Amino acid sequence: MFDYTASKNPLFILDSNFKVAEVNLPAVHFIKDKYNKEILPGSYFPTILSAPEREIFVGHFSRALTGDTVTINNFIVHGDVFINSLLTPVQNNSYTDIRKVSCELSVSVIPNRGSSEQLADEAESMPYFKESTFGWWELDLDSNKIFLDARMWEIMGFNRSNIPGDPNLWRAVLDELGFGEIISGFWVAAHSGKSCHELTKQVSRITGEPLLLRVKGAIKKHTNGVPASIVALARAHGSDGMGNMDQESSANYLRTIFRNTEVGYIFLDKYLTILSFNLKARTISWNLNGKDLIADQNILDAVNEARFLSFRDNINEALRGQRIEYERCIAKQGGDEEWYSLKLSPVFDHSDEVTNIIISLEDISERKRDEIQLNKSFDLVSAQNKRLMNFSYIVSHNLRSHASNITSIVDFLLEADTEAERVEMVQHLKTVSTSLDETLNNLNDIISINTSINLIFEPLLLNAYIKRALDILSDQIHRKNAVILNRVNQDVVINYNPAYIESIILNFLSNALKYSDPGRQPVVTINCWEEKGKPVLSVADNGIGIDLKKNGDKLFGLYKTFNGNTDARGIGLFITKNQVEYMGGRIEVESELGKGTIFKIYF
Repeated sequence: MFDYTASKNPLFILDSNFKVAEVNLPAVHFIKDKYNKEILPGSYFPTILSAPEREIFVGHFSRALTGDTVTINNFIVHGDVFINSLLTPVQNNSYTDIRKVSCELSVSVIPNRGSSEQLADEAESMPYFKESTFGWWELDLDSNKIFLDARMWEIMGFNRSNIPGDPNLWRAVLDELGFGEIISGFWVAAHSGKSCHELTKQVSRITGEPLLLRVKGAIKKHTNGVPASIVALARAHGSDGMGNMDQESSANYLRTIFRNTEVGYIFLDKYLTILSFNLKARTISWNLNGKDLIADQNILDAVNEARFLSFRDNINEALRGQRIEYERCIAKQGGDEEWYSLKLSPVFDHSDEVTNIIISLEDISERKRDEIQLNKSFDLVSAQNKRLMNFSYIVSHNLRSHASNITSIVDFLLEADTEAERVEMVQHLKTVSTSLDETLNNLNDIISINTSINLIFEPLLLNAYIKRALDILSDQIHRKNAVILNRVNQDVVINYNPAYIESIILNFLSNALKYSDPGRQPVVTINCWEEKGKPVLSVADNGIGIDLKKNGDKLFGLYKTFNGNTDARGIGLFITKNQVEYMGGRIEVESELGKGTIFKIYF
C-alpha cells in the first residue's frame, strides 16, 4: 500500500489515464503557487503543464507504466524554479500489474537577485519548500563563497546553535567533512558548459558518521555565458536527511508486514474504489462473499447480494466518520461455522474530512468456538443452579403445603364428633400422605439427575395431575366453598417433567384460592387448548385481581408481595416462572382489580 502522505515533497499519484488519484498538501501548494491552478483527485494532470512540459512528461510517464523508475531533470522550468521529477510505478497487490505512477517533485531555485540570504528567505516562504526534506546550498563562483541553509547544516550533523558563523570558516569545515568533492564536481560541470548537474557522494557528518548525499543543482550564468553560481538541493540518500530510517527500506518492511499479516486489509478511497489489499483480505473476502477483490473496482461490487444492504449501510457510516465494528458468521458444509471480525476505519485529512477507508478483516473462528464453548459451559452451570434452586423451592414450598394440609386434617380429626367424620378425615389424611410420598419420589428423581444436562421428559396425562392438585387442596377448597371447573379433556397428554408439572399446577390453583374475593364465592376455571401445535393451560379465577400497571414488574419476583395477605411469601409464582421457562415455555397473565386473574401457561 503506497503511503502518499509520508512525503514532504510535492507528490501526486496518477492513474494510467493521467488522472490524479492522490495528491499531498505540498503538491497542492506548489501547483497553486506556480500555475495558479487547482490539483485535486480526478484532475487531468497534463492540462496543468505547458505544451513542451506535457510532451516531455507524457513520454517518460509511459515508460513508468511499463515498470521503469524514471527521473526527469528540469522538465518544468518556471521562472527561476527548476523541477526534477521521480516517476515510480505503483504495483497492484499481486505485484503483477501497474495501473498508477507516483510523481515526486524536487525543487531547484536559481537566484535572480544578489543575496543568498534573501533567496533562503524566499525558499522558506514557499509552503512546499518549507516542508521539504532537502537541504539547500549555493556557491558563488566569482567570490568562491558558499551559503548553506539551516536544513543543509542539520543534514551535515550540526544543530542551529553550533552552525559556523564566519562564512570564511564554512568552506574549510565542509572540505574537512568531504563536501568539497561535491563542490568540485559541480564546479567542473559548470565550466564544461552544463546548465544542471546531479551526483551522489559519501561525506561525513560533524559527528563522524558516514553520510551518502544525493545532490541535484542548476548553474546560473552571466549574460556573457560565464558560470556565475551553483544552486543545489541535497538529501541524505535513503533517508529524510535527519538520520531516520531509509524510506525505501521502511516501505519494504511495511509492504512485507502488509502482505504477510494474519489480518486482511483493504484500502479504499472516498469513492469506495479499491486502491490496495493484501492476500489475507482476498482470501477472507472470497469466503464471505464468493467474489474476488479487484484493484480499481468499487468495493460494493465485491459484496454478495445477501450482505449488500447491511455492508452498504456500514460503509456509509464510515464515510460519515464513524468507526464500525461487527462480526459475520458463515455456515459451511457439514454444519461447521466460520466467524469473521470486520472493522471499517475512516482516514481523515487535515480538515477532518474522510479521504479513505481502511477495512480490516480477521478470522476469529477459533476464538469464537472457544467463546461458544465457554458460554455452553456457563449455561450448563446456570442450568444446574436453576435445578438446584427449583429443588430447594419445591422442598420449602410444596412440602409446606402438604405439611399444612396434614396439620389441618389432624386438627379436624381430633375435633370430629362422629365416627363417620373421623373415617372421612382419615381418608383425607391418606390422600395427602400418598401425594406427599409421590412428591418425595419426584424430588428424589430430580436429585438423581441434578448432574445431567437435560431434565427427564415423560408423556403425562394432564388431568391426572390436575386431580392430584385438587386432592391436595381439597381442605382449602372445602373451607372456601370454591367451585372448580375443570374443562381439560381427559385425553390431553403433555411431554413434561412430573415434579415440575405437579408444582406448576399446584401453585396456580393454590394462588387462585388464596387470593379469592371474600365478597363472592370463588370460581376457578381450568382449560387447555393448542396453539401452533403446543398445549396451553389456563387457570382463571374471579378473585381480587392484580393491578398490573403498578405491580406487574413484581408479579414473578422472588419474595415480592403486593396484596397485603399475611400468608403471602412471594415464592410460588417465582418458582413456577423459573420452572416453566427452564422447560422452554412461558407464562402470560391478564388481570383486573376486583374482577379476577387469568394465567396462561405455554408449555
